[in-house]
Amino acid sequence: MKGKESRKGIAGQSSVIAAKEIEGTQWTKYKGEKGGHGFSAEDANALNDKLRGKKVDKVGTNNELNGADRIVNGIEIQTKYYNTAKGSIEAGFDNVTGEYRYKGQVLEVPSDQYDEALNIMKDKIREGKVPGITDPEKAIDIVKKGDVTYAQARNIAKAGNVDSLWFDIKNQSVVCGCAFGISFVISYANGIWHGLTQKQAFKAAFCNALKTGAVVLIVGVSTQQLLRTSFGRSFAAFTTKISRQIVTKIYSTKLGKDLIEKMASAILKKALYGAAAKNTISKLLRSNIVTGTVTAVVFTIPDAYHAIISKRISWAQFSKNFAITVTGVAGGIGGTAAGATIGTLICPGIGTAIGSVIGGIVGGVGSAIATKKIADLITPDDAEVMVESMNKRIAELAYEYMLTDDELSENIIPTIEQTVNNKWLQEMYAYCGSRSNVAKQYEFVDKYFEKEYESVLQKRSQIALPKKSHLKWFSFKTKISLFIIYIKMSILSIFRKPAIA
Repeated sequence: MKGKESRKGIAGQSSVIAAKEIEGTQWTKYKGEKGGHGFSAEDANALNDKLRGKKVDKVGTNNELNGADRIVNGIEIQTKYYNTAKGSIEAGFDNVTGEYRYKGQVLEVPSDQYDEALNIMKDKIREGKVPGITDPEKAIDIVKKGDVTYAQARNIAKAGNVDSLWFDIKNQSVVCGCAFGISFVISYANGIWHGLTQKQAFKAAFCNALKTGAVVLIVGVSTQQLLRTSFGRSFAAFTTKISRQIVTKIYSTKLGKDLIEKMASAILKKALYGAAAKNTISKLLRSNIVTGTVTAVVFTIPDAYHAIISKRISWAQFSKNFAITVTGVAGGIGGTAAGATIGTLICPGIGTAIGSVIGGIVGGVGSAIATKKIADLITPDDAEVMVESMNKRIAELAYEYMLTDDELSENIIPTIEQTVNNKWLQEMYAYCGSRSNVAKQYEFVDKYFEKEYESVLQKRSQIALPKKSHLKWFSFKTKISLFIIYIKMSILSIFRKPAIA
């Protein structure tokens, strides 16, 4: 169970990183039917540059007039995605003067419009519309082929399609990799501490890390998809109000003001003060609430299915799991915030990053484990109840079939060890329908293991009863022996000295 609690804690910590990646996009601007896909195109092309290992600075979020959308390895780029190549190129020219208005910047256009757009730019140069450039062939230095098409950009701005899902998967891959690494280290160390060999610990840690990474990826992608829907945007608007009130309250103190400005500066890696710093932290907190909620839902869905549909767990077990999930995720988020706060006070930047990771792991895993221990005091797990019932029935069967300790340990116990796991125990619960139905629990155990007891009896050597004549002779000898003993005891009693009064 500790693996599950660890996974929930790490997922809580990772949801903070996922929130940061989400805030790195311009998802709030995707909604607009006119121009919304332009922002998704900026994000998609910038993400591809990052994945190629290029240094990307998304400076366009400051809305500077005629400023670049991003700077990639020192090159300023302006992204224009219109439904035609002519529209994409014309968007780069001033409506009054007709001249190119992004001097020194490269114009990025949809990949499917590139060839036509290049020819249009050449015509613009011939017409003298590009100041400082007279050679039409220089158009290749001005027009850049985007990584996505116009249609793909439109799809990315919407939920529920291949293009937007693929973009979200790539955007959350960093978070997934981080969660995988953290989970692997914790699981591997835990395996070694519990006596596993390096090979066994590696295999167990790798499988556990894959599960954690998959969950974190699902959470990140689900959150980004949700925020493209009307419900998601409404929920985000609600959490925005809450986060702004929290940040404003903290900012009202001297310590809080310094902390928020330092954290905002460390996160965006540039000096931020006042409203800009407050806005940065508010947005991050808003996304944390959303990702935290999605994380809890993702972990709860399987338990809800088992409780409602397959009937493999009880509602008591569902309640316990839900409490552990919520506290684990909340602890991961809270621990990350606390760790980042302490790290920022010590050393903004590096301290913020290290503190958030350590704080998130300790807070998330610790909260989940602590909650489970408290919940165990209230009610045991379904698995514990099923195991206890199984053990009682195994002992009863051993008595009924008169098995020796060696027969039990050599034949029955190995079969039990190979058969019994969490899935089997859930099937046992589903079969009996409740924790209290002992008769059904015994029936389920009999269905799986009684044949093993019968098999043991079949392996025993056959015992032949003695012949009737032999039995008569043995009976006669026994009677004679008993008669002789009686005579001896009678003679001895005659000569025995009387006891002294």
